[in-house]
Amino acid sequence: YKLPNTAIPLKDVLISRRGNALSMPWGIDDEFISAVDNAAAEEVTKLVGSPNNDKASLLLLQLVAGRLVHDIRSHLFQQVTRSEHRHPTIRLISAHDTTILPLLVALGIYDNRWPPFCACCTIELYKNKHDHEFYVRVCYNGATSAHIAAEAGYFYVAKSILPFQEFIAL
Repeated sequence: YKLPNTAIPLKDVLISRRGNALSMPWGIDDEFISAVDNAAAEEVTKLVGSPNNDKASLLLLQLVAGRLVHDIRSHLFQQVTRSEHRHPTIRLISAHDTTILPLLVALGIYDNRWPPFCACCTIELYKNKHDHEFYVRVCYNGATSAHIAAEAGYFYVAKSILPFQEFIAL
C-alpha cells in the first residue's frame, strides 16, 4: 500500500469510522488499516524519540512525556513519604493515545504499536508488610507480568514488580 506523507490523520479517521461502525471507503480493508496503523506508530516513534539512550532521543522524550512522568513520580514520592498509610489512594489520569504512547516509551514498555482504543496503563504502588519497602508494578492493557501476550491482534506489555527506587531510576 502507498501511504500518504503522514499516516496519523488517516489512521485517526479509519479507526474512528471502525469504532463507530461506519462503512469504510471502497477498497479499505483490515490489511490496509493495519498498514496505516503500523505506519502511524512508526511515525510517532520517530517524533517522540525511542528508548535509545542517546542525548537527542532522551531530550525529545522529556519534552513530550516529561510533564506527565514528573506528575506520576511526584505522586508516587508523596505516597511513599506519607507518615501514615491507613487507606489506599487512587489517582486517575485520562489521556489520549498520543500521550500514552510517549509514556510507554518513557517506561520502557513501548511495543512499537499504536495504543489501541481505550488503552489503559496502570502504575501500582505496593508496600511490603514484612520489610516495609515500596514496590511499583506497571500494567498495560491488562498484562500483569513482564511478558508480551498477544490477544485479538494487540500486544500487551507490562513490567515486573520493581523496587520503588529502581522504578524511579527508569
